[in-house]
Amino acid sequence: MTKDQQKAPADWLKPRTKRQEKLNKPRLIKPRLPTEQEQKELIDSVLKKDGCPEEEREFMEALFFGGYSAVVVFDTYATYDSEYEGKLLVVIGDTSPLLTASFIWRKGSVEEVTKQTMKQIKKEMREIDRLARQHAKQGL
Repeated sequence: MTKDQQKAPADWLKPRTKRQEKLNKPRLIKPRLPTEQEQKELIDSVLKKDGCPEEEREFMEALFFGGYSAVVVFDTYATYDSEYEGKLLVVIGDTSPLLTASFIWRKGSVEEVTKQTMKQIKKEMREIDRLARQHAKQGL
């Protein structure tokens, strides 16, 4: 090691530049309240999924939006590995913050996020990647 290398501090010890700070700044996404249309789409989805009659709409609306539950929408949510990018609606129950439900907009409708949902999204992403590689291979 040369004398200059011995004197120079390691890069990680140097103060970060403003540019580095900006590049590494976490992206904060801010929630908002759901619109009436989003509320309607959520209730429609829940009624359909649970096989509930239309007469229970008022009860479901009160359950989700009439109590002290926190309901917010993130317009630009993205998973770390880009499996899902889009709108996310989160409901936090009014009896405990442990009672939460997450919903995404997928294929034109609202869908509750479950382990099965995420498995399906991963499967679809793998298929898209496979087709893209196949297409690129044919183009060469």
